[in-house]
Amino acid sequence: AFCIEIAKYGYSISEQGNYRQKQADALNIIGAGYYFMNQLDSAIHYFNQSLELCYSLDYKEGSARVTNNLGLIYDYLGNYDRAIEDYYMSLEIEHESSNTEGIASTYLKIGTIYVYLEEYDKALEFMTNSLRLYQDDKNEDGILRCFTNIRTIYSDIGIPENALTYSTKALELSRKMNNPDLESANLNNIGEIYFLLNNYSKSI
Repeated sequence: AFCIEIAKYGYSISEQGNYRQKQADALNIIGAGYYFMNQLDSAIHYFNQSLELCYSLDYKEGSARVTNNLGLIYDYLGNYDRAIEDYYMSLEIEHESSNTEGIASTYLKIGTIYVYLEEYDKALEFMTNSLRLYQDDKNEDGILRCFTNIRTIYSDIGIPENALTYSTKALELSRKMNNPDLESANLNNIGEIYFLLNNYSKSI
């Protein structure tokens, strides 16, 4: 892929100039290129090379990015224990550098893994923490992702009243963001939840 060739060229230039952080960044980009080509063994190889260099340089921002990328791969592969391990490593580094956007994003990813593991209390804890940070930063895209994920959890565990609360919040925000596709999706979600609530009332 063209992006991989460019990143490899960038790596060679950085190597000649001894710009070691740039080398680490280039290795990470090469890994990402292989990830998007679904060549995961190569992606892991370059991510690990990048991570090793980041650690040797005490390059925290780079280390957080790479461990997060490794978490994405192991998440995709269904190796959730390893994915959580990498996400926690990323989270620790992001806390050290007070990267609130990175912390919020990683909280959400960890929460999603706990959904796959059906550990819903932990999932809600991490997603609520993510939501709080996104709200502090007024990051509407992040807030909407959290609303949607939390709504899904409450639907899955059979608490439609709470699912309705978060679907309504998501609907209001999608309207504020002037996003008709998301508005339509949230209206559909609310319709489904009302259907569930009516069924529950009839069964009592």
